[in-house]
Amino acid sequence: ESGNTYERAAIESFWAAQAPRVVDPLTGVSLTSMALFTNWSKRREVSAWLSQVPEYTPVGWRSRDDVPAAVQHASVAARPTRGAAFVLRALSLRSAFVCMWIAVTLSCGLGVLEERNSLVQCPRTRPDEHGTSRWGQMTHLPRGE
Repeated sequence: ESGNTYERAAIESFWAAQAPRVVDPLTGVSLTSMALFTNWSKRREVSAWLSQVPEYTPVGWRSRDDVPAAVQHASVAARPTRGAAFVLRALSLRSAFVCMWIAVTLSCGLGVLEERNSLVQCPRTRPDEHGTSRWGQMTHLPRGE
């Protein structure tokens, strides 16, 4: 949910010590679930490193052949999450905002919105006073009179 990667045992231990609060250790942001998912990219990195260092046996492994199977489901009971109606409403609002942003951005870029009459903010696509073009930086355009 947070997008951060932690060692499974470490995050489970952290959450146990923080109970009943469930937060991301790096950001302190509250999480809605304790579901854990395998970071396949990180798992491949570890496998590649282990193949380059054949004499190393990770702590807790009986041998190098004792590669723990990845758990593909939540290893900690999930805390009750918000209802489906809340999730759908949030997705609808986010989708509406994204569609509006795309429409405004395209309209500004295609010149559909005239700067002098614009009631919206358009991304600055022309060079500023320093000759720098700043696509994506918002600039306020004055309302028409």
